[in-house]
Amino acid sequence: MASSATLFFVDTISQTKTVSKKLNKKLLYAGIGIMVIAAVFIFLHLSHHGSHAEHHRSHTSGQSFYTTFSTTSKTSFTGSHRIELIPANPKVPLLELHHWFVRIYDQSGKEIQPDKLQIRGSMPEHGHGFPTSPLVESYTDSHGYRITNVSFNMAGSWKFIIEYNYQDIDDGAEFDIEFPTITSSATSSTEWSDIEKRLLRSLSLYTGKLDKVTRGNEVALDHNAASLGHRLFFDKRLSKGSASACATCHIPNKYFTDGLKTGHG
Repeated sequence: MASSATLFFVDTISQTKTVSKKLNKKLLYAGIGIMVIAAVFIFLHLSHHGSHAEHHRSHTSGQSFYTTFSTTSKTSFTGSHRIELIPANPKVPLLELHHWFVRIYDQSGKEIQPDKLQIRGSMPEHGHGFPTSPLVESYTDSHGYRITNVSFNMAGSWKFIIEYNYQDIDDGAEFDIEFPTITSSATSSTEWSDIEKRLLRSLSLYTGKLDKVTRGNEVALDHNAASLGHRLFFDKRLSKGSASACATCHIPNKYFTDGLKTGHG
């Protein structure tokens, strides 16, 4: 009797391990399938459609890495002050950290020091600002305010926005900075330009070293894995109440985003 119970127990464990291995393999296929499908969609859109990614390439490929900007003055929003924006270098770089100087004068021409000063960028055509957070250093008589950690990450029309509070009144000014685009004929090359390579490197989150060498995705070319991943990606039954699928928010033809400026929930 004890022997039979032992055999039953061992057989049960063996079956459980087999089911577990099959389940893990299916989950692995599912994950790999999703990544394969995502890669295929992105490749097809980059290769054949005038999407935002292609638009971004047309804005950066083959260009010089800078635009020119000379010292410029503007009247503040309230008309109370004159704001001077001074580039550290007239050749303003693209995809590089650099700094600026800001001076603010009252109507008599006397330089003022606001209680609060902040800098931000805006690219209205694309709905985003600087990829960095500019830092305002302490005021000096020789340079005014030094603005560091500034970076423009793509060509096109930018607004350099200065905002401050002086004597309990909010004020500021906007300066237009243009990084020229190129003609569409220059985008026919299949080679990445130097500036595109720099952009790709700037998007990387990895800064360390790999713990071990891997053989890569062993099922990347497995049609069944891709098919399973594709079905799961669009299957609403995996969500609570069958209300949404992965593709509900990660829309393939919008580069797996929802196309919204701000998230919901």
